[in-house]
Amino acid sequence: MILIFNVGGTTTKAALSQDGQTLADVWSFDTPRDFEKWLFVLSEETGKRLKGKAVEKVCGGIAGVWDVKKTKIFKSPNLPDWEGELIKKQIESQFNAKVLLDNDVVMEGLGEARVGAGRRKQIVAFLGIGTGIGGVKLVDGKISPAAYGSEPGHMIIEADGEVGYWENFASGAAMEHMYGKKPEEIDDAQIWDSELKLLAVGIQNVIMMWSPEIIIFGGGVSNKLDFEKLATLVKQEMIMFPKLPEMVVSELGDKSGLYGALQYLKTAS
Repeated sequence: MILIFNVGGTTTKAALSQDGQTLADVWSFDTPRDFEKWLFVLSEETGKRLKGKAVEKVCGGIAGVWDVKKTKIFKSPNLPDWEGELIKKQIESQFNAKVLLDNDVVMEGLGEARVGAGRRKQIVAFLGIGTGIGGVKLVDGKISPAAYGSEPGHMIIEADGEVGYWENFASGAAMEHMYGKKPEEIDDAQIWDSELKLLAVGIQNVIMMWSPEIIIFGGGVSNKLDFEKLATLVKQEMIMFPKLPEMVVSELGDKSGLYGALQYLKTAS
């Protein structure tokens, strides 16, 4: 049995797969701030579903910047207590199985590029706009090489006279901080118009750096976006390229990271 998971700053999504193609079971739980508590919950919930079967492989994404060998997280703004933990070693010990790990948004982007909205495109940019903002570039269904991954949420932008990280202005956590509500609870059109303007600034930079054919948006904030308005705002800033890339919401939804983990296993095998 294969255990796969995707860990964001707010929610962990997990599943089992018997064949490496389909999801046999899917569940989710709030991501604990403490890594050992998270591992305990994952192990408990997995055990309930195994029905006597053994876990042979584990693959998952966790929010943060990994070391080169993908054994521990160097920096994770939304999971700071996980930094420095020997994550791979502890998961291997817990499940007595081969373990492969990477960034959560990398897994989501890989899923979309291989079997989701980007499967017919050569150059794909995936942006996960949730608690924070993450992103990855994929070419021909493969993760674009990078020494430490990509962190577009930490590009520095200017907004209304303030300078700071993009995700500090436009992420789900930023919206909750500014308005006292989670993004999914906000229905004020003016707030969402402001959010679109903040997103457009960073998206313009992503297009200039990665020049993708398509940008796929995942994460909870993306489900509330007006992509027609967003495209209009980005186009106003576009002076270098003849046209915008296609901009769409994730086709696989909150399971993109799980499907991406299955694809990751194929790439590594």
